[in-house]
Parts: sequence; C-alpha cells; structure tokens
Amino acid sequence: MNVAEIIAGLPAVSLTPPDPELYEAVAVSDGYACDMLSLVMTGVKPGQAWFTILNSMNVVAVAVLADCPLVILTEGVTMEQPVIDRAVAQGVTVLSTQLTTYQACVRLNELLHNSGSV
Repeated sequence: MNVAEIIAGLPAVSLTPPDPELYEAVAVSDGYACDMLSLVMTGVKPGQAWFTILNSMNVVAVAVLADCPLVILTEGVTMEQPVIDRAVAQGVTVLSTQLTTYQACVRLNELLHNSGSV
C-alpha cells in the first residue's frame, strides 16, 4: 500500500508537500504506534507507518534513524513549519488524521488486509 492510498483510506492530510513520486515509491506493509522515542528507535521497522501524537524535531530525527519514511500524527496533531521543513529535507512524509491512534491503527490494518498487502 502506498502513501496516496493511506491518505484516502484513513482519511489523512499531508503536512509535508504532496509528492506523487514519493507517494508511489513509499510502500507501507504495517504500522507501529508509540510515543516513547527510545522504543520507536528499536521497535519501528522499515516499511511501517509510525503513529504518534509527538510533533517535535525529535520525531523527524527518530524517523530518519529508524529508516521510517512515514509518520502519521493522530488526534488532529500538526507540526510547526520548521519541523515540516526538516521532515521534507530528510525525506520523511508526515500525515495528520483526526482519528485517535487506536482508530488510525485499526483503519490501516483494515486497509492493508483489504488490499492484500498483509
């Protein structure tokens, strides 16, 4: 499943500028939900979307360190422009959804199973 399909299916909005090439290139096969950065560094795997309510520069740094190309902010959380700019520079796509973390995870799981990605 790619980013464009996730945006449509959750639903979510992209906080980073839409990049159709990147949206197609990033394949998501699973999700990971956590707000403790030290756990994310060892827990999130390549190909997973990271669900969090955290919105600082540290989120971008951990996403890069963990090779996580997609961060999904839940609960309507957004990021300030300098953080978004850093995410873009580091190749991290950031989405935001109004869904709770639980709802967003369940929805991604449904999308993945319905698309045959799992």
